[in-house]
Amino acid sequence: THLAAAAASAAASAGAAATTATTATATTAAEPAAERQVAAGRPRAKPPLRGERPAVAAPAAEKRRHHALVSPPTWRRADLERQRQRLLQALGRDRAGLQLDLLRRTDGEVLALWPLPSAQEAERLSRQLQRAGVSMVALEF
Repeated sequence: THLAAAAASAAASAGAAATTATTATATTAAEPAAERQVAAGRPRAKPPLRGERPAVAAPAAEKRRHHALVSPPTWRRADLERQRQRLLQALGRDRAGLQLDLLRRTDGEVLALWPLPSAQEAERLSRQLQRAGVSMVALEF
């Protein structure tokens, strides 16, 4: 009987220790990340100043490039309007999600068709428009 009582006592102690360990883990998981960093001896990150964006480290591969098609520059508004009409006719229903803007540059005004998803798509569309008589070149920015 002493042996059974000792085994029951040991089992109760082990159960209490397991409960304590589970509670400690749950408490640690519930703590905010900043509190865990301070507890680990790492300094807490400073909040950004008012009007300042927080610094986010992004790998160079994740930086998103934008693609567009741009017409040759000209100062003649009638030429741009004719090109715009030909461009809209050539695109037909393929222009969903694309913007056509008139932009002023130092060497004249251009039509810009954007945003395009990739450089390959910009080149494909440029070739398609070239066959339809609309001259536009791919541009990455």
